[in-house]
Amino acid sequence: MFNWLRRSDSKPHLRFHVWLSEEAKLKALMRIAMESTSPGQTTVLVAHFAEMYQILGSLLDEHGITYSSLALDKDFQPDSGLGTDHAGVYIALLDDRVDTQEAAEVSSASPTVRVVVVEAHPLECHNRTVQNLADSLPPPSMTEYHVSLDEPVMRIFVDDNTIRALTALGLKDDSCIDHAMVDKSMVRAMQKIEKASTGDRPADSAEHWLSLNCPEVSVN
Repeated sequence: MFNWLRRSDSKPHLRFHVWLSEEAKLKALMRIAMESTSPGQTTVLVAHFAEMYQILGSLLDEHGITYSSLALDKDFQPDSGLGTDHAGVYIALLDDRVDTQEAAEVSSASPTVRVVVVEAHPLECHNRTVQNLADSLPPPSMTEYHVSLDEPVMRIFVDDNTIRALTALGLKDDSCIDHAMVDKSMVRAMQKIEKASTGDRPADSAEHWLSLNCPEVSVN
């Protein structure tokens, strides 16, 4: 039942926060956004798919949180003012055309930039693209990935029995799993999806991507 949490010798590169439900995850993201309205704090909420990008915009509007759209391939530049002149909340849709090797660094005068990836892409390489972009920022910038147990990528490996067991163990809807073992397990799960995939056709959501590129993979 807990195979997705088995230990692995591979070094984790991505830091995951796993929530019980999509609703709980989105509430947490809005709390993060509200915290980022303080002076000197910059948060970039990154979506892999258009559907989540639109959900983020709608939720920020509902909560009255001012935000700007960010082009990852253009705005991670020394003269962009990211984190200096325009501290606050940004939302971004990952563009597959982003070249992480050529992404320039944000000015070293920037305060902390918190890069929050709001969903997992089924393929590890796309999640690593965000990590590479974030790594181009000066320290003490940070990157974190938020997923929920009921989103499509997770449902491949997690069934209702696992969710019930975690709930019985005391995991509450407003708390998350955050552990190095989870990071390793998530990376291993994505690598399994990559082996089963037939391509990387563009899609509007993770569920749509799986139906296009992993038709043989079943979601619990």
